[in-house]
Order: sequence, then structure tokens, then C-alpha cells
Amino acid sequence: MKSDLVSAALPDVGAPIRRIGRIPLANRLDHLPGESGAFAGYRNVAGWVRRGDDHLREQVERFGPVYRHMFGVDPIVCVADPDLVSRVGRNRDKCWSSGVAWGYYLSGMDDSIEGWDGILTLDEVPHRDVRRLLSPAFAPDALESYARSCQKLVEEEVAGWVGRGRIEAKAAIRKLLVRISALIFMGVEDPREAEQLDRTIRGLWLASFTPAVGIPLGAVRSRMLKSYRGLLRSLTKRIAENPNPEGTDLFSRFCRARGEIEWTDDETLARTFISTMLAAFDTNTLSMSSMAHVLSHHPDWQEQLREEALDASSGEPSVQVLARMEKTERVWNETMRLFPVSSHVMRRNLVDTELGGHEIPAGTLVFALLGPPARHPEAWTQPAVFDPDRFSPDRSEHRSRPGIFSPFGVGAHVCVGGLLAGHQVKMVYRTLLSQARIAPVGKMHFRHSYAPLGSVAGRVHVELRPLRGVGN
Repeated sequence: MKSDLVSAALPDVGAPIRRIGRIPLANRLDHLPGESGAFAGYRNVAGWVRRGDDHLREQVERFGPVYRHMFGVDPIVCVADPDLVSRVGRNRDKCWSSGVAWGYYLSGMDDSIEGWDGILTLDEVPHRDVRRLLSPAFAPDALESYARSCQKLVEEEVAGWVGRGRIEAKAAIRKLLVRISALIFMGVEDPREAEQLDRTIRGLWLASFTPAVGIPLGAVRSRMLKSYRGLLRSLTKRIAENPNPEGTDLFSRFCRARGEIEWTDDETLARTFISTMLAAFDTNTLSMSSMAHVLSHHPDWQEQLREEALDASSGEPSVQVLARMEKTERVWNETMRLFPVSSHVMRRNLVDTELGGHEIPAGTLVFALLGPPARHPEAWTQPAVFDPDRFSPDRSEHRSRPGIFSPFGVGAHVCVGGLLAGHQVKMVYRTLLSQARIAPVGKMHFRHSYAPLGSVAGRVHVELRPLRGVGN
């Protein structure tokens, strides 16, 4: 059956995605295994926050690979079968919309905001246009420029960590990556300006998450949205003035490419750029913090990465040098497999469809889960064990089946900055492991949490012991 959601998913060129109707009532999903009701919704959100992927895997074991539940106040359908995750994400049947799903949440934050044009909130031709607009900012020459521009900052910050001898990894890495992201994305060198930008981005994340789970923040959300509007006005003005036509930061490259897309105006471009920054400030902080926890408890792998880092530590980093740090990439991938950052790919179906033999009415909010497939027993050897070599060329377990390892999403909406994220990880650990050993504070654990992005639960305290002959 055709749905009026189709026109919303394929908007007039340049038209913002607005809030699109209510999702189907929970009783329309009663034929699926699972739970419904307000109490189930809040209990479910608490499970995501407190127990992360353990909570989701238990639901899959209890209800099966396709089940209904509540995410706060909204009925959802969760999909954990790798083949179905791949099907929803790749959208070869043109049934699934990212824009309608994200538009439902983001436009619910504040009706006065015109729209949320961006990588996640657009589909089909407008989405392809935006990715084409962003592509010069993630081209090899741009990535090379970003690596050179932030190396001094990485060296200074890491030297401070080693000098202190002990850090809380989440806070320390976040402080560094906020400054790196502000520098790469907007050419911002002032730490105070970078922190203000970070507060705005964090506020926008929280403001988008809280309506979904029914948390009333009142004045707090108003301040968040006021900061967002201020950033939007500032970026729109900068785009119009084009003050740095030769700039090498991502924003300058983005502005230079704007003439290639006819339907965009300055404010649309500003919204698109903000949506791109949303993924830059938190995701790598969490994966790198979890990686510090893992490495502190696996000195054998830490030594292998140190050898690789020392081999790559002479001179400025280049894309070619970073590409050779293959073992570092294996450990990073294995960390994201065990401690996933992204919990799910969110879509709404434009027409009635079926998943795993279950009818799914049009407009249903579907969460294609990314964590449970990453420990699927038929796809992975000893899936609960830390084993980075599963990502080696000889084994390549992550390529054995579609949908089993998707840390940056699936299909056309896969994260455009995945390669940049990998370069940042390698730059930081190249510098850190060349100077110090990471030692654990406390016992190894595999507790995981989504809040709303995922990482090893709790704070990550580690000791940094200087290598002999380094810094002495």
C-alpha cells in the first residue's frame, strides 16, 4: 500500500524535512514478539544506558531477530539479523527513508526551526547532492592537509598527558579531539572558541535525544537551541561573506564547492555543515577511550602497536604513513566491535513491507541494530574474545557476511568521515605509544553503555609510563 510518507522522503529540491506524522500506534505491531507500554519504554531506555549492548543481545535472545519494543514514548521495531540489517540500510527496494526517521525526531525538538538538511535527514537525489558537496572536503589532499595542521596540537596535548602520568581517557581525549575538530572543521585555534563550539554540538545532541525518550528539559533545552540558532546565523553569515576563499579547513572547502548544487542557499548549507559536525566531536572520543581501556589490559597488542608507531613516528604524518598502520586499525576495529559507538541505523518504511516474515506497517520506526550482529556466533570466531587478528587480510571475518560489522552505518548514508576518523585514531596513538606505555587502573571489564552513543561504561582511568630514553 502506498504511503503519503513517500512525498516527504523525496522532497522538492532544497525543501527541509519537517516532522512527518505520528508513527503507527503500538497496537498495530502486536503481531510481533516483544513488549509495549510506557513502562517498557522507559525500562528499555534505562537498559540501553546502563547495560548497552548486553541489554540488546538479551532482547534478541528473548524475542528473536525481529521484535517490537518502545524507545521512550515511541513504538519501534528492532532488527538484529545481519541480512535484514543490510537490507534496511542498503535500501535497494527503495522502501526505507533515513530522512523521514531523523526528521521525525529532530523536527520535534523545536517547531520554530525551519529544517535539518544534512547527511542523515535527506534521501535520494538531495542526499547524493550533499555528499557530492562534501566530497572535496574529504579528498586525499584535504585529509593530508588536516593531518599536517593538527600534528603539533596532538604532540603538545599527548606530552601533557605523559607528564601528568595518569589521565581519565574520556575527558582527556575529548578535550584534544574538540580542539582538533574545531581546527580541522573551521580553522578555529582558540581553545575557548573550540569549547564553545563543543558545548553547542553537545547541546544539540542532547536536545535531539530527549524528546525521543520523553524527558522534559524546559529551560535547559531552550538554552541549547538558542546556541544552535546562534551558530546557524554565524555560519550563514560566513558563507555569504566567504571570508577565506583559500582556506584549507573543511568549512572553507565546503563553501568553495557550494556552487555545484543549484538548490542550496546559504542557510541550507549552514544546516548541512552543522549536521556533519554532529558526528565529529563525540564518536571518536568514545572509540579511542574504549581503545585505551582495551590496550591497557592487553600489553602484547600494545607492544605490537608501539613497534608500528615507532616505525611511523619520524617526520610529519602523511596519508601514506597512516595507511601503513594496519595493526592499529585492527585494534580500533576490534574495539568498535566489542564496544560499538553507534547502536543502530534508524529508518522508517515508506510502504507496508515485511521483515523476517513479519508485516511492518508503513511509517514504522525501525532500528537496524549494529551491535548484536557484531557478535553473531555464525559470523565470528569466539565473538566475545578480544582478537584483532580477525580483521587481518588472512581472516577478514568482518567481510564474511553483509551486515555483521557496520561501525559507520550501512548503505548510502554510511559516515562520510570514516577515513578521517581513522587518521585521527592513528595520529593520537602513534604519538602516545611512541612516548609511553598505557597501564590499567582497575580490572578489565566489558561493560558497555549507550548515552546516547556507546563506549566502555564508566570512566577510563589509565596510567601513562614514559618509555626509557623518551622525554628524559
